[in-house]
Order: sequence, then structure tokens, then C-alpha cells
Amino acid sequence: MAKEKTKREKRVRSIRHVPLSSAYLGLLTSCERLQLLISGKDPFPTDPIGIPFCKGSWREQFDDTCSGGIVLQALGFTPEALQARFTTPADCFMRLVDFGIGFINLSYHFLDGSAREADEAPYLKSAAEINKPLLAKAERVLLCGEAAKMHWYAGTRPYDHILCHPDRRNAITERDEIRMAWQATWAPGKLVQFYRVPVARILAR
Repeated sequence: MAKEKTKREKRVRSIRHVPLSSAYLGLLTSCERLQLLISGKDPFPTDPIGIPFCKGSWREQFDDTCSGGIVLQALGFTPEALQARFTTPADCFMRLVDFGIGFINLSYHFLDGSAREADEAPYLKSAAEINKPLLAKAERVLLCGEAAKMHWYAGTRPYDHILCHPDRRNAITERDEIRMAWQATWAPGKLVQFYRVPVARILAR
């Protein structure tokens, strides 16, 4: 019992708040309709910048450990085209909102492990206040991995799609069902096959 309590206290100390950047949240809020809303679980454990799936530099964005680069490529973009068009990944993610594509998290506190409804109730409640209005105006919602727990505070919608996480490790796992699910969704260009992503218009100057 004491060991479990110590483990829980250590986890609580590691939880930290990384709110959506005010500029990004402002864009999401002012967008009349969101064509596609993609949700992860929580902020990056290292160097989060307040935009889910977005890193501070292109080098970090397309690092093998960053799922955000995988998502951008699944949307139909190449690293070369994005770096030629946008100075930073944040510029790209801001531009995507102009075309109704947004990103959120189940929690804006880094949870350092699997989300637990009872333990994380205060963090999830604060995220719900941000996410519910965005979910209400989304035409399609992609819930990646543990983001499927969004139903804890936002219910479910017929246009929700629960997907495996874009983490590159899921592409090489020995579990056939996960590996195939990853390939069906997160391989380069796959999301373009299912959703109307105007790649050329987004890249236009």
C-alpha cells in the first residue's frame, strides 16, 4: 500500500499544465466550422509549445520520435514542401486552422502515464471547458489512442473515429492488428483518401 501511495505521489508531482497557446486557441474558437479535429492524449513530455502534435522546429517535428510529423504526412504533406512553405511548424498548424483542420488534447496537463478518470478529474474538467465547444462544431473527430477516453466528459458523436495512435512504434509492432491499423490510417497520404484536405491550397502563398 505504501509503495503504491509513493508511486502515485511521484506521478502527481510529474503532472504539469501546458495550456493551448492563446493564439492557437483564438483561431480554433473563431473558426466557424472545423472540418477535421484530431485529438491526442496530452502534451508532449518534452518541449511542448501549446499546440497539440506541434513541435518548435522542423527538425523536432520530423524526428522519428515525434508523432506530429507522421500526422502531417498522413494529411498529404511532405517534409520538403512544408519546410519550403512555412518557417516553423507552428506557422503550418495555424494555417491548417484556416482550412478547418485543428488539433486538441484529451488533457492539457501532461499525465505521465495512462489517463485515469478518477485521478485526473480536475485536469479533465479544465480540458472539457476548452474542448466541448470545439467538438460541437467539428464535422469529423479523430481520437488517437487514449484520446478515445474523451467520452468521459464529452460523450460520443456519430462522427467520432477511434484510431490507433500515430506513434511510429505502432507501425513496427509485432501485433498484426495494430500494425495494420497504423498503415491504414497513418501511412503517408492515407488521411487524404478519407478527408477533404486541400493540400495545394494550404501550401499556396
